[in-house]
Amino acid sequence: RIESAGLPVVAGLLPLESARHAEFIANEVPGTSVPEALVDRMRRVRPDEAAAEGVAIARDLARGLRTSVQGLQISTTSGHMEAALGVIESVR
Repeated sequence: RIESAGLPVVAGLLPLESARHAEFIANEVPGTSVPEALVDRMRRVRPDEAAAEGVAIARDLARGLRTSVQGLQISTTSGHMEAALGVIESVR
C-alpha cells in the first residue's frame, strides 16, 4: 500500500525462544503477528530444541521477506547474539 510513496520498508524479526515465548508474543505484544501455525510449530519441538526452531522459523521468514522489504531488523529477547547472527547469515 505504500509502494507509491517510495518509502523503504524494514521488517522486524524476533527469533522465538520457546512455545511459551511464542504464545506471549502472539497474545500480549501489541503490533506483532505470530500465526497460530508458528505457535503450534514451537509447541511440537522439545524444549531443548525450541531456540534452534525459533531461529529456523526466523530464517524462513527472512528469506521470504527478502524481495519484499529493503531491510531487516533482528532482535532477541534475551540478548542471544548467536540467534540474531544465525538469521542474518541466512539472507547473505
